[in-house]
Amino acid sequence: MIGERMMRRYGIILVSLVLFGWVATVWAHASLLRTDPAPNSVVPEPPAEIRLWFTEPLERAFSTIRLYDANGNLVETPPSEVDPNDPYQMALRPGDLPDGLYTVVWQVLSSADGHPTHGSFPLTIGAAVAGSAAAGQGEGVVDTIPPDRSAIRWANLLSLSLAVGSIGFRLFVWNPAISKPRADIERRMDRLTWISWVLVGLTGVLLLFMQVSTALGKPLFAGVSGDVLSRMIADTRFGHIWLVRMALWLGLGGALWFARSDRWFAGVALVLGLQLLGTNSLFSHAASAADSLPAVAADYLHLAATALWVGGLIQFINVIGPVRRAFPKRSTALGDLVACFSNFARVSVVILIITGLYSAWLQVGSIEGLLTTAYGQALLVKLILILPLLSIAFVNLMYTYRGLRAGQDVWAGRLRNLVASEIALTLGVFAAVAVMTSISPARATLNARAMMTPPAPPDNLLVFDREVDDLNVRLEITPGWVGENTFMLTIFDENGQIVDDASRIRMRFTHLTQNLGESELRPENRGDGVYAVSGANLSVPGQWRIRTTIQRPGEFDSVIDFTPEMTSMPPIQMRPITDANAPLPNHVPVLLLTGVLALAAGGFFLAENRRSLTNGASVLGGGLALLALVFLFSGARALQTGEQQALAAPVSSDFRAAPDDPIRLAFSPVANLPYLITLDGTILQPAEAGVWNPIPLDARVNNIYVDTAGVIWAVTDFGLMSLRNGEWIQLDSAPVTHVEQSHGYIYALGNGEVIRAPLVENSPEHVRALDIPLGEQAASGFVMLGNHTHVLQNGGEVFVTGDLGLSWESLDAPAVVHAIWTDADGNLLAATDDGILSWDYASRTWSEALPLPEGQPVEMLRDLNGRLFALAAGQLYRLEGRAWTLVNLPEADYLTAIGVQYPGTLWALDGPGRTLWSTTDSETWSPTPIEVRDT
Repeated sequence: MIGERMMRRYGIILVSLVLFGWVATVWAHASLLRTDPAPNSVVPEPPAEIRLWFTEPLERAFSTIRLYDANGNLVETPPSEVDPNDPYQMALRPGDLPDGLYTVVWQVLSSADGHPTHGSFPLTIGAAVAGSAAAGQGEGVVDTIPPDRSAIRWANLLSLSLAVGSIGFRLFVWNPAISKPRADIERRMDRLTWISWVLVGLTGVLLLFMQVSTALGKPLFAGVSGDVLSRMIADTRFGHIWLVRMALWLGLGGALWFARSDRWFAGVALVLGLQLLGTNSLFSHAASAADSLPAVAADYLHLAATALWVGGLIQFINVIGPVRRAFPKRSTALGDLVACFSNFARVSVVILIITGLYSAWLQVGSIEGLLTTAYGQALLVKLILILPLLSIAFVNLMYTYRGLRAGQDVWAGRLRNLVASEIALTLGVFAAVAVMTSISPARATLNARAMMTPPAPPDNLLVFDREVDDLNVRLEITPGWVGENTFMLTIFDENGQIVDDASRIRMRFTHLTQNLGESELRPENRGDGVYAVSGANLSVPGQWRIRTTIQRPGEFDSVIDFTPEMTSMPPIQMRPITDANAPLPNHVPVLLLTGVLALAAGGFFLAENRRSLTNGASVLGGGLALLALVFLFSGARALQTGEQQALAAPVSSDFRAAPDDPIRLAFSPVANLPYLITLDGTILQPAEAGVWNPIPLDARVNNIYVDTAGVIWAVTDFGLMSLRNGEWIQLDSAPVTHVEQSHGYIYALGNGEVIRAPLVENSPEHVRALDIPLGEQAASGFVMLGNHTHVLQNGGEVFVTGDLGLSWESLDAPAVVHAIWTDADGNLLAATDDGILSWDYASRTWSEALPLPEGQPVEMLRDLNGRLFALAAGQLYRLEGRAWTLVNLPEADYLTAIGVQYPGTLWALDGPGRTLWSTTDSETWSPTPIEVRDT
């Protein structure tokens, strides 16, 4: 008995801990990010490879690229491959191809939630016809309801709920309410439980077939073979979770079997059933959230509360009739059952409200998403059905129980009708949930809609005016690029009156330099003197002749030549895609508020049921309290990363700067003087010799980078921001302290990851969080070596990457590293407590340590024309041989930063003294006083 109680008491907590430990950070649908070559490109020769980048990792076994020629025939190529070093990329190497128009068709399967996406874009090789279609970025985002898959998910939810709820009803309702065993009724409950067990197994098999059909893009059961099934099970994340599900299902069957003779195994069965629910949450929309731990935890508890409530209702109605026949005091027995059931059902309702609100914020997030997407509309249906469901539950809690306890038999009949109504409504709720899990969340759908229509190409409307005979004719060609165009003729007579009686108009197209033959179009009368037709007759670049013949009743034919010069439409740049892994706005307050609500509710129910911690209300209350801890932990962790962090380089503890003292340098390719950053995080922009203007920004700035276009990239306590055209734009919300630029990217460092943003405006690349080797440590340095690899300083170690931060290899530094830079030969310099080390990228070896300047910790290293300078304890040192020499700058109080400005100027900042020192020859220094303009 003690073992059974302990299992009941701690079962859900144990399950939750196991599941939460299993959660990995995964994301949403794999949307096309960018391509090389770009969509609609015209390349002079076949590309060595066609490479596609996606927002999410791909399942290698079910992601493909295919190539079709202009006639729609599949081109024989080697199979495409997901990059072995980066599952976000996939490439096709087409080999030698003849000139022509091709269509690249991709279909991928996200390893995060198993949803497929697909699309296509045109590509022209040589001087053939340039396509005019845009990349189908959003084609794969599902916002239409698939009936067969929704039905399978509905059956899955129902069978899981029936299995878990039947066991929960036996443990939390029947056993406490009915003091003496009733073998006949309990066998009836067991039969329903075994039926639910069989259904869980069948729906598990159906889910496997459904996922295969989803991956193949075929109808259910079409194309299924042993090989495909084995690849799905062995090579995908879904398959691995499915194997766990089936193992738990078999374990559940064994526990139910042994529970016939030993009631302790009923608690084991409940734990295994709850773990089965966990496999559902681990492969869901919740697992696609950026904050996956609280999202999956909320989804899991939401599902557990639903299963115990709904499955318990079905088991309840299963025993109402036998109880009424078997018990002399049937009203009392039913009243006890209602009391026990209502005791934990009300906890389930509170759980559903708290977790449902969080889920709605996470997956919908706006009124537009609620009203204009299939997901949001299904959620509305769910809410509409839940309202009467809650009303019936309230009636049972407040009136049915009292009536039964008072011996009023009329309530026994009403109870059956009320419970049946509850079940009918919950089946409708399950249908809505099945639809929601079969399609894209509202947030993803809204984002996809914004992506689906590519930016319009530059306006290239071609307009020609001609006079012939007694006619004035205007021809407009839109959009005016090679490919599909609309030709609109507007005809007036010599008096300016419209000509609306042309009986026939012929337009014959001839290329004036290439022998392409002649094609013809016949515009149709649109009224008001306008005649229009569409066609792809202007099929290649160059000068064309459009000979237009206008026939009118009773008049001679009028012939006009138009000679447009046609060019190919430029490559279409896809819209930037919102980073699916970026935390949502206000995510910290939402996490904390949800955690506080869950803690208050869970604490209340635990305190209320403190005398019986093994009943259903206590177990669910404990789950709610555990959920609160998960949310509060996640919120506190997010808050911690948002607190003020160390500045871009350490400052000695014996230095005390005023808040408005400049302490950092940043250089601009379009300014002779450097930008400055003050201790309180204000940016100072050089305006004229010796004068700097503050740049307003409602955030504490830790450092900046200024690019060739004059755009300021600021790393702040509120994330990465950029100032373009006088407007600040927040690109990411993770607090960062360091910024570097390399290979067309901005790298923002400082928290437990690296934020990478494209440097080019309107780049198809998105802001991306890169995993770093030591995720709990700060990333504080990022430099490029002479062989174009990059080194990251992470914690006290250094790591090299050959693919811009997608993978890392430790350099095994012999000591803890405090600062890094590169020397004139492109080798790594590392400042440690043991001295200055150099890592030779060619030999991949570390040098002997150079001594530290007067034993002081080095804060910055810079190389000017082969001479090494170090900043230590506010003093500047120059390396002479293997010894350091103090650089004496007259009247310098305390140096806070040094930096090299291209092509060869070393700057040293005396923050408290408000002076900049500069040199080009390492010997002669010039001071520049710093005056900050008062704004």
